[in-house]
Amino acid sequence: MHAINGGSMREAGRLAVPAAAAAVALLLAGCGGDSGGSADGGGDASGDNGSGGQSGDAAGDTPPGGTGLTAADLEGSWITGYEPDDSFMVVMSGLVSFSDLAEERTCTGAFAAGHLAMEDCRDLGPGAVDLDGGTLTVSWSSGETHVYKRADDFRELENLIPDLSEMPDLEDLDLGPDPDLTPEG
Repeated sequence: MHAINGGSMREAGRLAVPAAAAAVALLLAGCGGDSGGSADGGGDASGDNGSGGQSGDAAGDTPPGGTGLTAADLEGSWITGYEPDDSFMVVMSGLVSFSDLAEERTCTGAFAAGHLAMEDCRDLGPGAVDLDGGTLTVSWSSGETHVYKRADDFRELENLIPDLSEMPDLEDLDLGPDPDLTPEG
C-alpha cells in the first residue's frame, strides 16, 4: 500500500465516497425545485411513454418490476458500502443520481412506474427496483445488479474520515461551509 502524507491510499480513497455523495445531494437539491424546464423532459426518462426512444422491442427491454413503489419510498441516499469502489445513489423528488466509482461512471435519470431510467447510462438499460426494509436492489436489464443500503445518517461516515489536521499540507485548510454553496434564505 502506498502512503500519501502519512495516510494510506485506502484512507484517502474513502474520502471520495462521502464527498461525492454530498456533491450529488447538493446537485439534486438545486435541480429538484426546477419546474420550469422543457415540456418533454428529455423523452423516455420515465421508461414507459414509448416516444422519442427506440422503436420496436424497446418495451421488451424493461425488466420485470413495478412493485408499487413510489419515488417517496426511495427518497434519500443509498450506498453499496464504504469502500472507494462502492456505488451510491441519491433519489430526490423522483430524480436519481447514481455513481458507480468502480466503473467510473456517473448517471442521472428518473424513477417512475417501479423502474429507474438513467439518461446518461443507457448501457445499463432500465432498472427494476425492489425495496425490502432498508435494502434496495436494482436489477438492470443489462444483467448488472446493485444492492444498496439506506444511508440516512452521514454522521456514521465520520468514523471513516481520518483526522485531516494531522496532514501537514492541510493543517491551514478551512473546511467550513462554502458561502458560495450555502442556499440563501
